[in-house]
Amino acid sequence: MPPTSPPAVAEPSIPGRAKLLAIVVFLSLLAAMIGLVELVFPGNDWRHVKFWGIPVAVLYWPLARHVMRRVYGERRMAADKRLDAAREVRYRRWFFRYFMPPMALVFAILGGIDAGPAWQAWHGQGRPGWAVTEERTCNRTCSWTGTFRSDDGAVDRAGVWIWDPPAQVRAGDRIRAVDTGDRTAVFEASGGGAREQWWFATLLVGGAAAYLAWWLGWITGFWRILFREGDDLC
Repeated sequence: MPPTSPPAVAEPSIPGRAKLLAIVVFLSLLAAMIGLVELVFPGNDWRHVKFWGIPVAVLYWPLARHVMRRVYGERRMAADKRLDAAREVRYRRWFFRYFMPPMALVFAILGGIDAGPAWQAWHGQGRPGWAVTEERTCNRTCSWTGTFRSDDGAVDRAGVWIWDPPAQVRAGDRIRAVDTGDRTAVFEASGGGAREQWWFATLLVGGAAAYLAWWLGWITGFWRILFREGDDLC
């Protein structure tokens, strides 16, 4: 039998907080160096001052690494690495156990509120009327806000989003739209934007509900019991 080599042992790394401290010290030294240059040579062009960071970095980082490896010996580095891993697991558990469930519940409620009006507009329900475009806002896509007045005069809203207006619309144009009681918007009368909004709201509710179901199974131990019983049956 050929001889087997011993398993490789991963080299422990320098703790994250030590690296953060080294970065803070480096930035402080760089700021002090720039301040000294400005004090000695007032009015120096910043395009030249910024190049002082290169020699500072070349001299500082090898020295900082040497000092950290001397301070954090192999055993302490390994212990700190285990501590950082345990802390990461604890933070991740806290995040998914206590932070995400309320957020998922909020998303499910908001999605449920938006799904109903979007469904009605998609199927031609609601109060028809005229929307007047006023302000255009663009980020990744562009959207319009404006006013809406129903044909019977019963609904008169200002500052509402106009879902899916025609592509060539300009400020002051009048668009046929329907109001279905959505909290922030009216929908273009053809229902195309309402269909997209309904699908988005439905997926939001479904995703939030799936997460809450998984969360309940996790905190009650249901999944652990279920899979353990499944292993026993195999």
